Amino acid sequence: MPNSTQELIKENEQLRALCLELEDAVRQLSSQDGKKPSKGGSEAEILLEEKTEVIRGLHAENIELKKMLKGIEAGGAQHGGFEPGVEPSESALDELETKRRALEEEVSRLEKSMGDEEIRLSRERADVARQRYEIDSLRKELEIELNRNVQEGPLKEKIQSIKAKLLGR
Repeated sequence: MPNSTQELIKENEQLRALCLELEDAVRQLSSQDGKKPSKGGSEAEILLEEKTEVIRGLHAENIELKKMLKGIEAGGAQHGGFEPGVEPSESALDELETKRRALEEEVSRLEKSMGDEEIRLSRERADVARQRYEIDSLRKELEIELNRNVQEGPLKEKIQSIKAKLLGR
């Protein structure tokens, strides 16, 4: 009888050590998952904000150019830096139209890029949430199995399978 008690005490110590090791592994995984996406997420959000500002600026410039073009077409010429009463040349009108088209293309390209970036960020956030859920599930499963082991006796195979799941990721 004393021999089996000593074996149980020894096995209990081994299980406690294994539990600490697994908890460290879980902490490392969660800290890695917590740091990387937030850093990348904030960089992406900063980039997204910069793109948004560029789009706003281009949109305002586009509106201003449209107003100039309408004024020129109406013969007013009050916005374009043209002298009042002087008709702008055809090349100046063509240049304004070219700028307007380029601005519209740039706005459309940036809006598409911003949409793609938002989609990428959403996918990244979903992936991080899924990984956190998996880690929490594994942690809860580990706690349940360890509690069972304390109550029911040795369950080395189960603990090793859980350990393999945690360390295999």
